[in-house]
Amino acid sequence: GEHQNLFCVGDDWQAVYGFRGSNVNHFLGFPDKYKNSKIFRLEENYRSANEIVQVANDLIDYNPDKMDKKCFSKKKGGVVEIYDFMSDFYEAEWVAKRIKGLNRKGQGIGFDKIAVVYRTKFCSLPFEKIFRAYQIPYSLKGSQGFFERMEILDINSYLSAAFFSNDDVSFERIANTPKRGIGPAMIKRIADIRTEGTSLQDAARIMVKDRVLSKKIHENLSQVLEILDEITDMAPARAMEIVIERTNYFEYLEKKTKTKAEFVSKKENIEQLIYTARAKDDLDSSGVSLLTIHSAKGLEYDTVFIVGCEERLFPHWRSIDAGDNAVFEERRLMYVAMTRAERFLYLTHASYRKGEFATPSRFIGQIQECLS
Repeated sequence: GEHQNLFCVGDDWQAVYGFRGSNVNHFLGFPDKYKNSKIFRLEENYRSANEIVQVANDLIDYNPDKMDKKCFSKKKGGVVEIYDFMSDFYEAEWVAKRIKGLNRKGQGIGFDKIAVVYRTKFCSLPFEKIFRAYQIPYSLKGSQGFFERMEILDINSYLSAAFFSNDDVSFERIANTPKRGIGPAMIKRIADIRTEGTSLQDAARIMVKDRVLSKKIHENLSQVLEILDEITDMAPARAMEIVIERTNYFEYLEKKTKTKAEFVSKKENIEQLIYTARAKDDLDSSGVSLLTIHSAKGLEYDTVFIVGCEERLFPHWRSIDAGDNAVFEERRLMYVAMTRAERFLYLTHASYRKGEFATPSRFIGQIQECLS
């Protein structure tokens, strides 16, 4: 406009959403495009200790195209350490032991002030398993998709139908899960007897009471209603266990899945759901955060573990194949991960992940050089 009033805020060092269409060149080319513009550099880091800030600065220096800054912190006493392991199991076990040591039975760093971050979601599984074994409370952040998985929807729908009898969507889902011969035609028949204000579940109860169904359908629908009545007043974790037991859900799931690996994965998802529900039952909602680095952007923790620092995982193989600019963004992503930590920063890598050989990330070598 004629007033030439344009005010922009951002940090090109943390531009990590190229895959969503963002373009770091809007930052880099700003002074050339707007000749009379002024740049105000906000270089003091109020979160991380200076030891962490300086290593992160040195790492981002490997990117040739960036706006020059000299970030610093007045905080002292930061720790940056790198560890390597034979496999992702040993990596997860070491992280669990270190977290236990840092927490000191609640007298040290709180679990909710600790995060384990990774490049891709699949890296979380070994940590979920070991944290359950070590009784470390945890929560998966930024994982809404978890609750959209078929097996999670199935179990949660039982609980929803028990607690909210007007939830027709949940009742329709569970009526024939596992298969009981209560398909769309039978659901329509149940729905047809409803009067205004009557839920699908209420209508099903009327039909069972009036014994107007065939023997098999009557028995199967009665079983569904009995399960709902049984779990209505139960704590969520126990209610889930009853649903699985009374419906032989794992047997159904094994038949429905195409491979053993798929079955194990879905079964572990349900186990994770029950674990999380039990943690909430115990009123211990604070726990270690497990999340991708993209999900961690904007957050801060006293202690951060950056795990899975292996080539073709971080930087991701797609970025390596895409060329230098994509790798530069991966390095910015590492910068984001490192600067989530206030005091303690640990980076780990493994020689074998998911049974496949892996080599240390190029970023590990660059950070080691910065540390030396």
